[in-house]
Amino acid sequence: MSQHLYIIGVDPGSPLHMALLDPRGNILKVTSPEHVATEAKTGWSNNAPLVVRVMNAWLEHGKCIMIGESVSARAGQGLASTSKYIGSLWMLKGIAAAMGVPFHEVTPNKWKNELCLQKSAKQEAKETSRQFAMNVWPDKAHMWPRKKDHDKAEAALIALWGHRVLLRR
Repeated sequence: MSQHLYIIGVDPGSPLHMALLDPRGNILKVTSPEHVATEAKTGWSNNAPLVVRVMNAWLEHGKCIMIGESVSARAGQGLASTSKYIGSLWMLKGIAAAMGVPFHEVTPNKWKNELCLQKSAKQEAKETSRQFAMNVWPDKAHMWPRKKDHDKAEAALIALWGHRVLLRR
């Protein structure tokens, strides 16, 4: 793969979070929910036209690839939350395909293991990701100052995984 690609990392969900890394692995942008979703009575709802607007702006930087965390149903997870995650992933795949952006999926275990994130309980793992991102990009720690900003940090770390693994092939 080319060394001159920008990488979009995506943590799907509702709302989804996206991060853009330059070809050197520096963070250029991280989305907030209002950039890609609309708030409803039942929570955030991802909005494809808003995602397309973000993607169009980011594609102005140069050629991009998108990496999304693969999702699947898990024991104990409700149908509604599972369908939101899977729906987000398929929406992203469709947008990427329509815009000519190669899309790659990576499982949470794969990217976390290859970045050497320690395994822990789910809530601790989210905080571990946020702290790890703060260490990788100390000048960008303001992007995820609160514990609930872990999804933004994970989107950036998914992009970092792509930078370290996919671009080295």
